[in-house]
Amino acid sequence: MNTAPNVNGVDKGQYLNLLVAQLQNQDPLKPMDQQEQVAQLAQFSMVEGIDRLNTRFDQFFELQMLGNGRNLLGSTVEFQSNNGLTETGIVERISAEDSGIVLTVNGQTITMDQVAALMNSASIGTP
Repeated sequence: MNTAPNVNGVDKGQYLNLLVAQLQNQDPLKPMDQQEQVAQLAQFSMVEGIDRLNTRFDQFFELQMLGNGRNLLGSTVEFQSNNGLTETGIVERISAEDSGIVLTVNGQTITMDQVAALMNSASIGTP
């Protein structure tokens, strides 16, 4: 996981290097405004904090989805198969992948979005 966000192509290290270069090369008769420097650093820190918060939220959301998927394990679902047909099957496996939570039903790997209905086993075959 990247600990320093890349904001508009500049990470924190690059920003600090740029700031040091500006300080070293500034005109002694026209020094840089310290308040502006502090404001820029505060804004960058705020963006970095928001990025960390977003990363944590994404991790939480993934865990929540995995928990929701776990509740489907062993359940009978109606789903849109990868060939476009509506099928019914039992959820055999749940896994987290980069694309999200995936289920294995009837030997097919499907996404949670493909699940159309959760069915009671007693209702299978009933019109």
